[in-house]
Amino acid sequence: MNTAGGATVFPGAVTLETTDGLSALLAWRADEQLGDRTILTVLGTGAAILDIAGHRQHLEKIVLTQSARIKIGKQGRLQLRQLVVGDAPVPRGTYTGGQPWLDGGGTVVVDPQVDVAGLYTGPNNQIGVGNVANMTGDTTFGYVTRNCAIPVVNNGHILTFDSGGGNEFNYTGTLSGTGQVWFRMGPGTTNLKDVPMRLGGSAPNTFSGGFHVKMGRVQLEKPEGVNAISGDVTVGGKGFNDCLFWNTSDQVADTAAIVLIESANAGAACLALNGCRETVASLTVEGACRVLTDNKEGGGGVLTVKSLAVGGKALPAGSYAAPAHHWIEGSGRVVVKP
Repeated sequence: MNTAGGATVFPGAVTLETTDGLSALLAWRADEQLGDRTILTVLGTGAAILDIAGHRQHLEKIVLTQSARIKIGKQGRLQLRQLVVGDAPVPRGTYTGGQPWLDGGGTVVVDPQVDVAGLYTGPNNQIGVGNVANMTGDTTFGYVTRNCAIPVVNNGHILTFDSGGGNEFNYTGTLSGTGQVWFRMGPGTTNLKDVPMRLGGSAPNTFSGGFHVKMGRVQLEKPEGVNAISGDVTVGGKGFNDCLFWNTSDQVADTAAIVLIESANAGAACLALNGCRETVASLTVEGACRVLTDNKEGGGGVLTVKSLAVGGKALPAGSYAAPAHHWIEGSGRVVVKP
């Protein structure tokens, strides 16, 4: 490949296919011969060589077989978001010769981070599946996202998940860094109000900033004991449909403070334990906000806190349940253990 002036030979996806006894070669004779969003895939059982030959190239992703190699050359530089060798992702880092898949004195840089800021209505395509969103400003994942597992690193900004009024929205990635995370699902007036924002995935969120369920319901679906909410969380501001809902137990960091706030015009927020168990540092219940304890089968959940305030008044250690306490509904309880 030897086009000049920044023109690319293959702007889209490229597949290099080999068979036993038949090798394949893709050779660079100038810089940047493929588009920087190109995914280059090597298939088959034969040998394959990507001969960068001392040139420079940016790519989205390369997938190599175990018998394929990159010849980088003496001063070549290949920078890409993702590299997979024999079905195993290569970790983020800078690599030189001596790797089983790499020859030469140049460098291969694997860095999945993509700087993001602004509105992303389709982050899987705009950022790239397998990449990491590195926030450089306030960022919104918009309503047509539907399903997303892109990890997000928040560098002190506001990350908003916005379903566009109650559309399906499932996030199974990881959240890290600091700043704010806002959830906007269906408002109380929408006919899709029961569609939740689902937070799942097997890995914990380590984000240390504040969460805010500003509109609609957020459903916590990570495995038991894996933090979906890793920092302080405020629920409410829009109306009665604002809710933090447990699908499995132990979804919130033990150090977190939970605050339920009431909207002056549209109603009060709630926690829905759904029969689950949870332990947090503190719970503040304002106005007509409630804690709903039961699941559909009638099993009551238990929320254990170190401190509890209801209607601006701190309550002492003890076990609180309905009907003696109007802010609890169901057969479960809230337990205060300082």
